[in-house]
Amino acid sequence: MSDPSATTLIRNRRRQQSLFRELIRNRALLTMTGTPRRLQGVTQLLDTAPDSSKLALEAPNNEELVQQLVPGMPLRVRGSLRGVPVYFEVILERLVQDEDLQALVCEWPEEVDYRQRRGAFRMNIPLSMAAQVTWAQRNEETGEESLHEGRPVDLSIQGMGLDWEPDEQPAPVTGGAVVIQSLVIGPHRWRDIDAVLRNCQRHTGRDDLYRVGLEFGFLSPSAERMLNRFIMDLQCEAAKRT
Repeated sequence: MSDPSATTLIRNRRRQQSLFRELIRNRALLTMTGTPRRLQGVTQLLDTAPDSSKLALEAPNNEELVQQLVPGMPLRVRGSLRGVPVYFEVILERLVQDEDLQALVCEWPEEVDYRQRRGAFRMNIPLSMAAQVTWAQRNEETGEESLHEGRPVDLSIQGMGLDWEPDEQPAPVTGGAVVIQSLVIGPHRWRDIDAVLRNCQRHTGRDDLYRVGLEFGFLSPSAERMLNRFIMDLQCEAAKRT
């Protein structure tokens, strides 16, 4: 587990059940990592009885990982709920086949790490991937709107960092609300995301380039699922390179 001072470790079974029910209700996508080969796949929690002492997960979408699964194998599971990362470890008991659904029945986790640290799971956007963000900020006094463009450099479920070159528009105001009108990364596109501009700092040694940090506000369930899936794809690609 990570540094307890930066996390909330949930050991109470009732609180864990509530958290898992929310993950199920939101159809949260989770990343499952097996040992010892550290293969990864995407999974989801399956609905279980409130008094069940077991946890059921959908078989991950990595056939190589599924073939390596054996009873007693520890599995690491990561995801997020409302922008806050969740992490827990389970021990696989058995695989079951229910019609078209293959499920993993696991021992209930001893603790669930519901992370409060900002910026967890922040992934870099590869330079080879086309990426652009357009955001607008309104001046509260004049009502005028400034439009800016930049290139995303890193991304998490909480927000993003981007490179921005100063333009003729008024400078962005740190702490002010913004609207991300368009976010395009590779084949993925998001629109009209409320956010807050958390920081805007000049790159070291460059007067013509700033690093801007945007924190997402409310994300629709569909936008959050799409963002989660894309971040997991970035994680899987990064794992292959290490």
